[in-house]
Amino acid sequence: MSECSVEHLKWGATWPSREQFHELADAGYRVVPIVRRLLADSLTPVGFYERLAGGRSGTFILESAEYGGTWSRYSFIGVNSMAQLRSNNGQADWLGKVPVGVPTEGDVIEVAHAALKALKAPHVAGLPNLTSGLVGTVGWDAIRHWEPTLRAEAPDETGQPETVLALATDIAVVDHISGSVWLIANAVNVDNKSTRADAAYNEAVARLDQMQRDAATPAPDEFRVNILDETVAQPELRFRTEKSHYEQAVERAKQHIVDGDVFQVVISQRLDIDSPADPFDVYRVLRTLNPSPYMYFMALTDAQGRDFNVIGSSPETLIKVDNGHAMTFPIAGSRPRGATPEEDEKFAKELLADPKERRR
Repeated sequence: MSECSVEHLKWGATWPSREQFHELADAGYRVVPIVRRLLADSLTPVGFYERLAGGRSGTFILESAEYGGTWSRYSFIGVNSMAQLRSNNGQADWLGKVPVGVPTEGDVIEVAHAALKALKAPHVAGLPNLTSGLVGTVGWDAIRHWEPTLRAEAPDETGQPETVLALATDIAVVDHISGSVWLIANAVNVDNKSTRADAAYNEAVARLDQMQRDAATPAPDEFRVNILDETVAQPELRFRTEKSHYEQAVERAKQHIVDGDVFQVVISQRLDIDSPADPFDVYRVLRTLNPSPYMYFMALTDAQGRDFNVIGSSPETLIKVDNGHAMTFPIAGSRPRGATPEEDEKFAKELLADPKERRR
């Protein structure tokens, strides 16, 4: 089989060739990235998203900035998704075209694992590490798939699904170092038949050509985010939890720590605000005001067919898995438990002596 590498791919060239693609398909890969690299030093990730994705359901943008505002090497723009895997009372529910061999029912997390196992893709040297896969949201309550003894006591305040994962087929990756963009259209053998391979390749190349044309089209209304008009009454920010109830929850959490029930508790509350702003404009402002290592905008659809967006900017990693190796980083304010009461007291004093923690 030919080498899986695009490290020396010429500008504007397409990889793999039809012959190379057939070699990969014959080797058992049902998903093969068809890629093209273009010079893109005059466009931003935001511009690419608006030109290529336009807020459609099943699209996303993932970005990262280091502390101080320096952008990390890659920004990922999800342009198209073949399907979306949603949870409906914990069970899998698909929207879109589901490839043959992928389960259509069962526990949503188990179905997600099965989908990734069935849709095998090759490692291609020189490509960014995200070229296809499942991208979306997995809520905190998904913990019950692994810990079924945990009771679901909190009321559902949003009506949004616990899990929505888009099966991304087309992705644009902006390389901030080289000033280039990788356009990636995955050829997916939906029917898992060898006779379908040529059609999958042709469709992927056609989508790649369309992405290139769309990237050259000006985005509409690029200056629609305006400075806040101080003379106009601003919408009210509504707290769903009364202050006294929140304070009581803090005291209960502290007592649970003292009693040894838990070693760390996150006390959170939900806030609401009515806004006429376009969701993507909210993301644009957020990434400007608070550039962080983990920034994301996702346009998704729930099991009832309702579109919604998830927008965020986080400074810390929850968990990272790379080539089967999992890494996690304790959040600020954490210390390991000591082997003795004396060590516990020592670590507690270190926390209390930290100026940053005293401000929290």
